[in-house]
Amino acid sequence: MPEPRHWFESHTGEVAIGLLADDAEGVFVALAAALGEVLASELDPEPRPPVHIALEAHDLPALLVSWADEIIFRAERHGVAPVAARVSLAHDGDQRARLAATLSERGITAPKTAIKAATLHGLSFEARADGVAARLVIDV
Repeated sequence: MPEPRHWFESHTGEVAIGLLADDAEGVFVALAAALGEVLASELDPEPRPPVHIALEAHDLPALLVSWADEIIFRAERHGVAPVAARVSLAHDGDQRARLAATLSERGITAPKTAIKAATLHGLSFEARADGVAARLVIDV
């Protein structure tokens, strides 16, 4: 099966990120990679200690936005960008969606794009014949 992947759709003041993976966890991994690519053009060669993150939201699309916001916050607060992620998801049907992740990061030595926040505008998350697809728009 192909590796999780992502692509960008530019718009003034915002960037739409398309995501496609074999499963929902892969979508979250692909989003971390996409945000790392948007945030930094150069990274410190030395990795930082892994960070364990737990998040909860009312559904998977909202959890995707929370995941993006957590990565954006870490970039702004700690000057780091993700280089790899391991993600585990639990979803109780129409109840709560939970994420447990380990994020590998490196310091940003050359910032690329300042991201303000992830938005709910144009948000999608769906199972398709070719995997799980999502679309997330970020304000830049």
